[in-house]
Amino acid sequence: MKRLLEQAGLECVRLEPAVGAGTGMYRIAVEFFAALPARLLPALYLPAKALASVAFFPLVWLNGILARGTQSDRIPGGYFAIGVKKQIP
Repeated sequence: MKRLLEQAGLECVRLEPAVGAGTGMYRIAVEFFAALPARLLPALYLPAKALASVAFFPLVWLNGILARGTQSDRIPGGYFAIGVKKQIP
């Protein structure tokens, strides 16, 4: 991604994962456990999502632990990059 910024004539100021691995797992689990009962009765989607979001919130706390792992760059949320125009003297 840094190379893409440089090819566009930008200086890479910041490049890091958009969300941690725990947050990615949390989002996937909440959607899965909300969609499952909604398949039987669509009105259950929001109540199931609310319940799942509270039940799975502790997964977010794993971000700090999982960020130190060797595979921490393999996350479902992708990366964000901030680039600025290079200053020409």
